[in-house]
Amino acid sequence: MSNILVIEDDVYTRTVIRQMIEREGHNVLEAANGEDGIRVFRENRIDLTVTDILMPEKDGITTIFELKKLSPSVKIIAMSGGGRLGPEIYIKLAQKMGSDSTLTKPIERTKLTAAIGMLLGQ
Repeated sequence: MSNILVIEDDVYTRTVIRQMIEREGHNVLEAANGEDGIRVFRENRIDLTVTDILMPEKDGITTIFELKKLSPSVKIIAMSGGGRLGPEIYIKLAQKMGSDSTLTKPIERTKLTAAIGMLLGQ
């Protein structure tokens, strides 16, 4: 069982993602924004992080950068539903900052579990 941190500001989306991951047998820790996510990451052993890109207080791009500074080997899945520029722009930024995989919202369970399995070597 792996510890997976889900950073997502939308409560409903975060809950759905948590449930998808828990069904695969993983332990899930949650954070509502990048600031909380960094704190949870520092306080726990995290095997993989799933983070939204557009969030209040600390966005996902900054969060990915800080996570990689704290632990260069951390595995990160970045996700975006878009915004003014559309999800493709944010996804490209996340990849440049070091995300290992990207997903567009709405998140499909099969794509999420495949990305997690690939990154955790399962």
